[in-house]
Amino acid sequence: MRVEDVGLLARWDDDPDVAAALGGRSEDWYDWPAELARDVPWRELLIAEEHGRPIGFVQLIDAVEEESHYWGDVDPGTWALDIWVGSPDDRGRGLGTQVMRAAVARVFEHDGATAVVIDPQVTNRRAIEFYRRLGFESVGVRDFDGDHCLVMHVMRERATPDFTLEQIHDIHVRLGTMEQFPAYVRALNAIGVEQYESFLTDGHSEYFGRALTTVRSEPVHDPLEVSDVSDREAVVDHLRLHEAGKSSYIELSTGLADSGVEKWTVDTSAMTLTFVDKRGTALVVQAIDS
Repeated sequence: MRVEDVGLLARWDDDPDVAAALGGRSEDWYDWPAELARDVPWRELLIAEEHGRPIGFVQLIDAVEEESHYWGDVDPGTWALDIWVGSPDDRGRGLGTQVMRAAVARVFEHDGATAVVIDPQVTNRRAIEFYRRLGFESVGVRDFDGDHCLVMHVMRERATPDFTLEQIHDIHVRLGTMEQFPAYVRALNAIGVEQYESFLTDGHSEYFGRALTTVRSEPVHDPLEVSDVSDREAVVDHLRLHEAGKSSYIELSTGLADSGVEKWTVDTSAMTLTFVDKRGTALVVQAIDS
């Protein structure tokens, strides 16, 4: 995060949903220019981006070392985080989940955290349910400077996926053909993969389960440029060609990228395959035949 981002935070502060989530405007308790000029080892201030466009704010704090001792007496390795998605246009698109997953993964992998804590206000039921869906558990209600908050935490072991990239690779070796795709998806579900996303840019995939963090594969092809313009009919045409055996995987990927597909998402429980553009719009949704 840079000093020039202060204006962006000020605009996001004016959004009533952001203010409600924070219990007020962040600039009421932060002198942002002064804070950004400070270099302290116990905190990171980050701007979350989508395709290079700022979408939200992330604060990561070592709750033990933080100078005000806001969190009181906590175990070593406890980190706290705050996130918010700034614009109403960027909410409801799954970006908050992506940012939260990335933030938690960072403190566990980069900072060696053993637990992550958050403190939504008790009246913010939407945020509380959001955190619960991601695996956070309630610790108890506390008063922080007059705000009644529900302290929640997720432990490192709860945030670690039950499955491994090696297991996924083994399934791919056995079942990674178009004809065996339904069996492939069921096998992933059996090891705990609830959803995965494959990105057209380089072919890497990200696998999600009940845990908060993810498993990410390596790129499988040279970078492709994804068009900003979506063409649903072209997407359908490329899929039909591939299903008929008239295109290779890389030819399919190139055609879909040219048609505006950023990724495809597989829901292993619902058995659906969804092709999504850069704006998060579902262009095509297919049932995965059993």
